[in-house]
Amino acid sequence: MAPNSMSAEGQARPASLSRNQSKTDIKYFPGKGFREVVLNPNDKGPGLNWLHINFLIVLPIIALFGVFTTPLQGKTLLLAVVTYFLAGFGITGGTCLAFLPCFC
Repeated sequence: MAPNSMSAEGQARPASLSRNQSKTDIKYFPGKGFREVVLNPNDKGPGLNWLHINFLIVLPIIALFGVFTTPLQGKTLLLAVVTYFLAGFGITGGTCLAFLPCFC
């Protein structure tokens, strides 16, 4: 006979019921620790976030339209460079800048 495996509570689980066949799983919840949750085989997840999908498709199309229809002038180039560095600063969230000494 195959040895029993242990469940989340430390109780023996029959060897015939493997982890993949079990109807529960262990997940981590911030502030609460690990909990055993019941799995629903009909649950398809949260689904698609259509608002974000539209933003990820439409905004680059608008940007490409602007690149091909806007004449390159000094002011436009300056705006592009400043916007590039501000976007990089926004991504790093205020951590140490490459051109300043790091006091982190």
